[in-house]
Amino acid sequence: MNKELIKIESYRVQALIWNVASSVLGVCVILMGVFSGTPLLMFIGVGVLIGGIMLGSSKTATYRHEFKDYFIRSAFERNFESRVKINWEGMDLGEIEEAFVIPYGNSNRSDDEVVFDYKGIHVRRTDVSTERVVSNGKTTTRVQLFKGQYMVFSFPKPIMAFTVVRENKWFDSKPGGLFSGCPSTEKVELESVEFNKEFVVFSSDPHEAFYLLTPPFMEILLDFQRTYGVEVFFGFMRNEFHVAINSEENLFEPSILVPVKSISMNTHDTDILKIKRVIDQLNLIEEGE
Repeated sequence: MNKELIKIESYRVQALIWNVASSVLGVCVILMGVFSGTPLLMFIGVGVLIGGIMLGSSKTATYRHEFKDYFIRSAFERNFESRVKINWEGMDLGEIEEAFVIPYGNSNRSDDEVVFDYKGIHVRRTDVSTERVVSNGKTTTRVQLFKGQYMVFSFPKPIMAFTVVRENKWFDSKPGGLFSGCPSTEKVELESVEFNKEFVVFSSDPHEAFYLLTPPFMEILLDFQRTYGVEVFFGFMRNEFHVAINSEENLFEPSILVPVKSISMNTHDTDILKIKRVIDQLNLIEEGE
């Protein structure tokens, strides 16, 4: 391994040692307190466990940051032949909320925003998790609304209105809600029977929705849905094309259990090439004009 990989591996080992050692020590002290009937030992064990978890989490975060800065940055730059900017804190959550593309809760998180340009398309991708948390003082219920990848592409056509495309489910998929600030929209029926069966379209301007969702582009969205095989969302606004993939996973998060030397530089190429495919399809739209 080169010096950079050796350094990253050292961070992984530190994180692993702190997580395992603190957990084992904390549990052992707690059990000693339980079996000896010594409350003080129990409290000390709990303190050791909590402190170890906190420090272990910090060590794990450092490892993951170093891992992604090396592996993920190089993977994107290699595949797109472009300089990449990474914002580890993620995309602005206010921007995601105001796009009204995905269901949004009262506990939301974003991380690992990757920003780059490719073939004239400006791209931003991030991992997003949205939850609705309800507490009655005694119990707390967490409902996962969305967890996956959120991407924003500059669009080759001008976009003046607000349009959202969601999978056609039995319940109302209309974006926003009362007092949400979402632009007023109406349901749009397109010419494709297959598309209308899979998706429902809401737009502030039905005429523009027809202008954007041409037969070739509807086929691109259907193909996108088939490729990922999970729930997908699309939005058009501010000359941008928003894509959300409810994959129920946070990509690019390495496990501290896997040695760095066993990780291939091409590990994440499959997910990255899917983004590349979207850009190539957007370029086909521009070329077809």
